[in-house]
Amino acid sequence: MAKQRGSWLKRSGIRFLSVLTLCLLLISNIQVSEAARATVAPEITSSAVATPNPVDAGSTATITADVKSSTDLTALIDVEIYDPAGNRAHAQVYDNQSLKAEDTWTQTFDWAVPATADPGTYTIHIGVFSAGWGTQYDWNWAAGSVTVNGTTAPPPATTYESTATATPDTAFYGETVNIAASVTGSVTSTVHVDVEVYSPTGAKVHQQVFADQTLEGGVAYSFPVAWVVPDGAAEGTYTVDIGLFSTDWSENPHWHSAAAAFAVTAAGTEPPPAPASFNVVATALPDPIMAGNKLTIATTVTAGSDSNILLDVEVYDAQGVKVFQNYWDNQTLTAGVEKTYTTYWQIPAAHAAGTYTISVGIFGPGWGDYYDWQSGLDSFVIELNPDPTAPPPLPPAPATLPAKPAALPDYFSLGVTAGSGNNGILGWMPNSGVNWDYAYQYLTGGVNTGEGWATWGGNPYWALDYAKAADQRGYMSVFTYYQLLHSTGPGDAYPETEEDLAHLNDPVLMKAYFEDFIKLMKQIGNGTHDGVQGFGKPIIVHVEPDLTAYAQQAVLDNSRCYGYCTGEGNDPALLKASVASSGVPEVAGFPDTYQGYQWAMLHIRDLYAPNAVMATHVSGWTTLYDIGGDTSPGLDAAGLGQIAGEFAARSGTRDVPAGSSTYDLIFNDVGDHDAGYYKYAGGKQNAFWDRTNRVFPNFYRWEEYMGNIVSTAGKRAMIWQIPIGNQVMRTMNNTYGHYQDNRVEYFMAHMDELARQGIIGLLFGRGNYGSTTHWNEQQDTPDPFNPDPVCTTDGMGTGETICNDQVSVYTDDDGGYLRITAQEYYANGTFPLP
Repeated sequence: MAKQRGSWLKRSGIRFLSVLTLCLLLISNIQVSEAARATVAPEITSSAVATPNPVDAGSTATITADVKSSTDLTALIDVEIYDPAGNRAHAQVYDNQSLKAEDTWTQTFDWAVPATADPGTYTIHIGVFSAGWGTQYDWNWAAGSVTVNGTTAPPPATTYESTATATPDTAFYGETVNIAASVTGSVTSTVHVDVEVYSPTGAKVHQQVFADQTLEGGVAYSFPVAWVVPDGAAEGTYTVDIGLFSTDWSENPHWHSAAAAFAVTAAGTEPPPAPASFNVVATALPDPIMAGNKLTIATTVTAGSDSNILLDVEVYDAQGVKVFQNYWDNQTLTAGVEKTYTTYWQIPAAHAAGTYTISVGIFGPGWGDYYDWQSGLDSFVIELNPDPTAPPPLPPAPATLPAKPAALPDYFSLGVTAGSGNNGILGWMPNSGVNWDYAYQYLTGGVNTGEGWATWGGNPYWALDYAKAADQRGYMSVFTYYQLLHSTGPGDAYPETEEDLAHLNDPVLMKAYFEDFIKLMKQIGNGTHDGVQGFGKPIIVHVEPDLTAYAQQAVLDNSRCYGYCTGEGNDPALLKASVASSGVPEVAGFPDTYQGYQWAMLHIRDLYAPNAVMATHVSGWTTLYDIGGDTSPGLDAAGLGQIAGEFAARSGTRDVPAGSSTYDLIFNDVGDHDAGYYKYAGGKQNAFWDRTNRVFPNFYRWEEYMGNIVSTAGKRAMIWQIPIGNQVMRTMNNTYGHYQDNRVEYFMAHMDELARQGIIGLLFGRGNYGSTTHWNEQQDTPDPFNPDPVCTTDGMGTGETICNDQVSVYTDDDGGYLRITAQEYYANGTFPLP
């Protein structure tokens, strides 16, 4: 989601629920004057066109929407597409848009027409509202139309063609060979494009992989590769090969050997000294291994001199076809010192039996110079799996689990995102028939914008009143404190990562930030301040969810640091922050580092709210690898979990100054949109986690990641902001507000799996616009909303088709699935924590 200055709507920050909460508060606290009611509404005209028109089902239409207002206006513009039966098929929302009088506002977006879309004429509606869905100014029921052509036959099998050219025909040492590879697929598909260069002896000397490339059917795509001929390269004819692989490297639908050729000559120069020699040992365990299990490949490298390299580990079958690859770029080797790299290959259960070999290549960073290639370093046998449909084994769990925070329940507990109005703690939650344990709410708006949580509804004690109201209904409050990004400071025009770090280092902003957090702690603490008694009961405060990932990525890779780091490594003390330099007396003794910032937050809790359970956040992408989105079978979930957990430990779950408390809990989020939104509105083909745990991403790998975070950080975990969608109720038809996901289903059915990894509870809630909610936000007609079922293989690694054919009786936008399963959970007895 694009940043909007002065708005709360940022990538994973304030979600629509918070906006709705504020609107409800304003409605309940501000009386609209008669003069305001009499204000003349602006005159609005709007239209929309689609290109191409007609469009085939399964392809993409570009929608261009135009809006003109008679007056200057800040508006929310809602563009919706309805099918021939009158059901909404897509919606696109643009909030806080600045319309100038008589100027035309234009916005273009792509609509991915589902392959199952009914043929016929689809109408485009445009609604214009005041910002934040306030007043409706105009609704155009016939802004435009687009005709969808139906599909009459299943798509043909995908075939590929590839070509390549190499310039110049003859290259000298130090000269760049420019390779232009071109690939065309018969139908749209997503593949890895692999371009490789081979020497006259058949040794691979260069490789460049273009990962996760979506190729539209019939369109030629170019993949440029530049290779600098290293001094001392063998003279003779070099060839270029082009390979296409599935996104998990398990299938190789196309390989073009010698797609291009060129010659290399020394041109009469003396070859320079040979590059450093390398001693490489690779082993694969276990051997033999049954298909469906995880193979561990350990590669040990010793360099003859200090070197900076890219290490490439590949597995080949008996016919010489590559079936697996993983590589590490920008690796520093010290002369004579062994360094071991471990990767894992989750072998598909239906993989062919046979003998496989491991080859290792050593290149310059970024696949630059070729240094070494060693084939057949080890071999192993894959045995045929007699039951490839059997589920894979559970991931290993921590040997021991850390203690649970004493203030939290002894059973696996549940909560939902909930505002202070009828869609939250005052209405939907008590009316749901569920004995929820938690109600969570963002505290955001910025510390210096005049829109922060302490201004909502004109009530400076908003957080205290929310906590009291939730407690009266039996819910423990969970406040997600998300203030840094939404504040005003240096870097406001920067990308989100850089802006967060710039804000963290601004003394004036951080002074207001710490003062705002102190205000919150006083309200929820057990003391009396300014004549007001604090809340004083157990409450969870979840601190800055995305900032932790940006901080760790910055110190792991200083190119993401924007000048705010003092070194590189997995250490929060290497990132600068304004703490003591902010001038706030309560944090005067803490260093001006990110670690010091975390210690300061804990110290403020110790001073004013020792009753608060403090939670730090660990994202799935904090280690530079996305555990919830990566399709590679070689991702080391355990190792990445240890890296993430160690950063959390050094940030305050373990390492703190003498006399200080630690963080009590780890929070993790699994997605800021439903998987169906990412796939059908965003075009991400591998958005669904595989509920059968056979392909990636999947639940088992994420569980292994979480278990290693818990054991390394030494704290239990809570999963937060879980997308609401399901694949059960007919309501879920992958349209705006009704996108499917499978994590509610899986988590509710596998609490034992989660608990054995140290997870103690689940907090459900949508993250951003368009995603599914558990209340009736969409106000569908008819309501309950029961369109035709959607049959799909999404999230089914076995290829099995599932249909959401259960009729909804609730008006909830998820069809009531969350409330039904939660009712059953509490009615049948809660699951005790290990």
